[in-house]
Amino acid sequence: MKALQEKLAQNETSTALHTAKARPQYSYMDVKEASEYTERFRAEAMMLVWKLKHRRKAALKNPVLSMMHKKEMGFLERQTTEAVALYRDAKRLYHGLYETYLGQITPMSYAAGLYERIAA
Repeated sequence: MKALQEKLAQNETSTALHTAKARPQYSYMDVKEASEYTERFRAEAMMLVWKLKHRRKAALKNPVLSMMHKKEMGFLERQTTEAVALYRDAKRLYHGLYETYLGQITPMSYAAGLYERIAA
């Protein structure tokens, strides 16, 4: 009986450790860094979308430009698609990180942090 209780206790401990490993601890700076990366990727994607939009308008106005820049337009379209996909992935990861970080914060940990800042 005692061996069974020890085995159950060990199993519960390993399950708790596995759960703790599955949920990494994030700090405010991790979330802030993810936010900054997301904003940087957003700016790059927006710039490429803007550039592609203006190139398409210029190609419609001038047929010679349309022929000359056909390959460049294809490259720009692929680059824009990849940049937008990168931004969407970064945004999804940022929101997951932010949600996990907010889940870590408890009222007591928040109050302890405030107390430490006031005491310092």
